[in-house]
Amino acid sequence: MTKGEHSIVIRYESSSLTDQENNIVTKKSFKYLLSPAKLWKSFGGLSLTIDGTDFLKENPSTSISFDFGDLTPSEPMKRWEFDSILVDYFYINYYPKVPKTIQPYIDYYKPAIIIFGGGMILLLIIAYVVYRYIKKQKTQG
Repeated sequence: MTKGEHSIVIRYESSSLTDQENNIVTKKSFKYLLSPAKLWKSFGGLSLTIDGTDFLKENPSTSISFDFGDLTPSEPMKRWEFDSILVDYFYINYYPKVPKTIQPYIDYYKPAIIIFGGGMILLLIIAYVVYRYIKKQKTQG
């Protein structure tokens, strides 16, 4: 290799980590390891570009966040320059839009769980009051 500055472009495909809540995907994450660069003989800097232009055009109601900031449809690409490796890894998180067919179930079940839980607490309070009343009647009678 000749003397002077050289650039290396690394591209690879990665599978996402998936978080689910009630069988609904709430977040997908991609973990990118930067730590191997610490083992290089020399390290002149790191240029990091994240471009979500095409993805955000197709999915305008989604959001993409990561350790260095967020991508939005109005700002779909960001670029950073680093003199050193600041972290061993970073995550890119994608929050998918909940499908329209599932949203009504989410809207329905959250209040139902609150009502059911409140009803159970109320039932336990009533049972306790009745129990104390019966116990008091037995000791007086």
